[in-house]
Amino acid sequence: MNRRILYAGDAHLGSAAAYLAGVRTHAGIPFDYVDGATPLRLSSEDPRPSSYIVSDYPVHNLTDTDFRRIVADVEAGS
Repeated sequence: MNRRILYAGDAHLGSAAAYLAGVRTHAGIPFDYVDGATPLRLSSEDPRPSSYIVSDYPVHNLTDTDFRRIVADVEAGS
């Protein structure tokens, strides 16, 4: 079972993101982090994460492809 989480948002892992990242790290739950200044750029070749956390992530950093990928992944069970 893929338990990897895609966490997008907040400024950086040393700020507000530190709490959520720390909880997941302590629980042994792997995650990929994209800060709010970095475009997401999801690829259809990337494995589907078990869940998405989008926290204060700027909408202008998401492409139509990113939106479609997130919707498709959620509909498939993410």
